[in-house]
Amino acid sequence: MNRRHTLPLTGLVSVLALAACSTGTGTADEAADPFRIGVYAPMTGEMAEYGETFQRAFDLYLAQVEEAGGVEGHPVELEIRDDRGEPRQAANIAQELVDDPSIDATIGSFSSAASMAAAPIIERGGMPNISPTSSHPDYTAQGEYLFRNVNTQEIEGELNADFLHQELGEASAAVVHRQDDWGLSAAEAFDEGFAGLGGEVVHT
Repeated sequence: MNRRHTLPLTGLVSVLALAACSTGTGTADEAADPFRIGVYAPMTGEMAEYGETFQRAFDLYLAQVEEAGGVEGHPVELEIRDDRGEPRQAANIAQELVDDPSIDATIGSFSSAASMAAAPIIERGGMPNISPTSSHPDYTAQGEYLFRNVNTQEIEGELNADFLHQELGEASAAVVHRQDDWGLSAAEAFDEGFAGLGGEVVHT
């Protein structure tokens, strides 16, 4: 059953992603087709602790869904894949999930870099996706099927700049950041916010 564009599914994906970010009644028809959600996240590698957090949150919420009798009588299944936080791996997994007719929607990834790499593939496939943690400002701008649960770096960067300059009284700052989509967007947002307050960025 293809439910890629139904409202109940969109709500389910949103709640699952919210669960990953933070930590009906009745009996399901055993013959009902399940909602199948593809997840790509860093289950191994340097970001594995975040993938493990996703896993614990999904397990908790799916237990609650099962106890409530499913979603509109349908059980929910997750297909969790390890992208190791790597853009190329995330893109490969995204293509596999889009090509799988049993997958109704996707959640992923943890990092902006992996999410940004997978986004064009997800969009071309018309697959609803929500990232629990991708804060790159351009992520959701890549298409109509892409959603997020967090503030962008445009917001966070300015808040960090305000705290450093206004609250701590620092007049200058040096910015050390990751050389990826997330790090570059975070540094740019902070630099602009800090300079706008009259501060000096001596290195970035």
